Amino acid sequence: MYKRLALLALVVASVVVFPSQPPADAAVGVRWGYYTGYDKATSLPSLQAHVKELNYVSPWYGFQVDAAGRILGVDDPQVTSLARSAGAKVLPLVQNKARYDEFHTLISDAAKRTQLVAAITQLVRANGYDGVNIDFEGIHATDRPYLTAFMAELYPSLRAHRKIVTMAVAAKTRDVTTGWAGPYDYAALAPTRTSLSSWRTTTITQLVLPAR
Repeated sequence: MYKRLALLALVVASVVVFPSQPPADAAVGVRWGYYTGYDKATSLPSLQAHVKELNYVSPWYGFQVDAAGRILGVDDPQVTSLARSAGAKVLPLVQNKARYDEFHTLISDAAKRTQLVAAITQLVRANGYDGVNIDFEGIHATDRPYLTAFMAELYPSLRAHRKIVTMAVAAKTRDVTTGWAGPYDYAALAPTRTSLSSWRTTTITQLVLPAR
């Protein structure tokens, strides 16, 4: 998201735990930091200073999905190792470089969605990440059902390997089906990820679901 600060954005979260067993770290709360790899000179010292205060880190490694469904970007072993050494779970951001019409061509095609799910699952497993933070934006509101279908396929693919699935969405106080927040169907997305982060400038609400 473009409104993140260049340094670690420590998550001050309002945590809503859904019924059944709460996550293991519910007692201490969700302490989630975002690392901005495009400003390493600022972000790395900040991460080094605060990583022990976090239990989740979502690094920006430039993982972006292009119009062909390929994932660009590379892991930063220094950052990943630092987070792991502090006991934080690593859930890198995966964003969409393809937007609007280009993204529609990708997300509306069932075969291409399945290929993208396989590519993200492979990315997470190959790097030993604890999961992923899907940050797809710049989407036609009419692609709402396709985005939900994608997440519904990604969730079981990663959960089969005991990985965490999270998603960043546009914040809204009521359901809307048009505009920037239109593609995100909160009710339909609820079963498709472990947690959901809703963004409004620098305010973040973390909805945490028990791992299945």
